[in-house]
Amino acid sequence: MSETRESSIEQHTVGTSETSLERDELFRELPESVREILGSQEQAMLDRIRAKDELTYAHSLEVARLASSTWPVFAEELEAAGITQADMVRAGALHDVGKLILPDSVLENDLGTEELRVMLREFIEDEPDEATALLRSKGKLSDKRTVRELSDDVLASIDPRDALPLEYLFRNNPTAQAEIISAGFDPHMTFMDALKKHETASAEIISGSEIDHRALVAALASAHHNYRGIDRLVYEQDGIEHEVPVTAVELLHQIDVYQSMTGQRQYQQSMTEDQARARLEEMAEKKILNADILKRWMSAQQSNS
Repeated sequence: MSETRESSIEQHTVGTSETSLERDELFRELPESVREILGSQEQAMLDRIRAKDELTYAHSLEVARLASSTWPVFAEELEAAGITQADMVRAGALHDVGKLILPDSVLENDLGTEELRVMLREFIEDEPDEATALLRSKGKLSDKRTVRELSDDVLASIDPRDALPLEYLFRNNPTAQAEIISAGFDPHMTFMDALKKHETASAEIISGSEIDHRALVAALASAHHNYRGIDRLVYEQDGIEHEVPVTAVELLHQIDVYQSMTGQRQYQQSMTEDQARARLEEMAEKKILNADILKRWMSAQQSNS
């Protein structure tokens, strides 16, 4: 980790008990049971998220609420593994606290997928050698092929956020370029690679706090997108290694995805609940999500709506 990023994480880790959200309308709308779990330490971190980005703050509160409302379906299984409802609520509320380290230009980027696809085609045209090397490094292109040989169908299947380097994405925005470098981010990394860093940062910020069960909550936050398809997640507490069941990781992941679809986002229009459920079911059919866990939590979510 660069010294710049390290100091940024320290800045958001220390002194987390001096503020409160008790007068905030969104916070007050949470169920009382959820508010009681989120004490002064959690509120202070949420307050910093709110100051950084209101949409991320609203998303975090909603993920915490959903984690609480669907808990009964998973309670027996997770409690047997030492995970409580409070642990899942804290993980839901703080899973995105690592976004505090992201440059505003990355966090607030509002380009939609189609705009980014146009930009990806421009990148391939302008910088074919760099684009070829990047896509090869991502495993999206064999060593024997170049981007010039990609069919339209293959190109359409590539997520442009994971194929566009920051320096190209913000090539006409010197302020954003300077901010990215100042924050310790490599301008050659893709937008998605930059965004993914928030998981590790979330874990580090939570680990440096004084919240209850912070090692467990940090472990969940470190994997909430399940980018790596985690089969085993462990954390250490009091010198003992504990394993987090995949159910807890996948549940938080699915709630996060669902809320991202139905909540307000800079780069996409919100889906209806029915549209989001249909999309999640499609993802489960493609084995991107765990179908059994999806069925269980969607059943709980619908019964609470």
